[in-house]
Amino acid sequence: MIKDLYPPNYVNDIRNILGYQIYRITKLKSLSVDKPFIEHISKDKGFDVKQNFLSDEKLQTLYEIFKRRIDLNLSESRIVLLPDDKDYNEVIDIFRVQSIENILLRKPAIEFERINIEEGDVYDHNRRWHTDRCVDCYKMFFFLNDHSKENGTYEYSQGSSQMSLLRYFYEYYVSLRYSLSQLLRGRLETYSIFLSKFMAEIVHKKIVMEYPKNTLIISNNKGFHRRGRLSPNTVREQVNFDFYYN
Repeated sequence: MIKDLYPPNYVNDIRNILGYQIYRITKLKSLSVDKPFIEHISKDKGFDVKQNFLSDEKLQTLYEIFKRRIDLNLSESRIVLLPDDKDYNEVIDIFRVQSIENILLRKPAIEFERINIEEGDVYDHNRRWHTDRCVDCYKMFFFLNDHSKENGTYEYSQGSSQMSLLRYFYEYYVSLRYSLSQLLRGRLETYSIFLSKFMAEIVHKKIVMEYPKNTLIISNNKGFHRRGRLSPNTVREQVNFDFYYN
């Protein structure tokens, strides 16, 4: 009878309502091998910034690949390269410098991204302060043009990747809202005004990543982050490396 009423994952939804998410957080390991990343990222920050990362020659080669792939799919703002893509290894080789070579052994998904806002920016979930996972998980962002507030550069809440009593409560509340939404067939919004006000208590030291092109950001996305608001007639171009796509 219950299986007829609820989707197959109803057991997990009920567990979440009973606080199972908190138990999971205490037991889960990080979603990627920590060691290569923690050599770059201190826990009190949650991110690292490397400017002038590539040589001019490598930067030019990378941009030529980026432009060719993006221009072939003008209807898409994002192009994903997986290890079986013909351009994947060439991009990896461009970034294969000594300082992050161990990180690239993780074979991340690579995403070319160009956001071009001609009129008003559209509000979406990426403009809300959010986390990607409840355990350590990492991404890298490489700026192909200058990033500023005007073209919606990446923003990060410094230190928010560390666990605290408030963070445990946040994780429970999010899992509760999500599971209730599932059980009620979507009649309850996962996001809420209360949640946004609650996050304001967690998100304190907001860092706006205003850096020139050829800057690499290594980010623990267990911490709170978002994209900024793009002004009309601005463009943001970057390469993203996702280490937990699979």
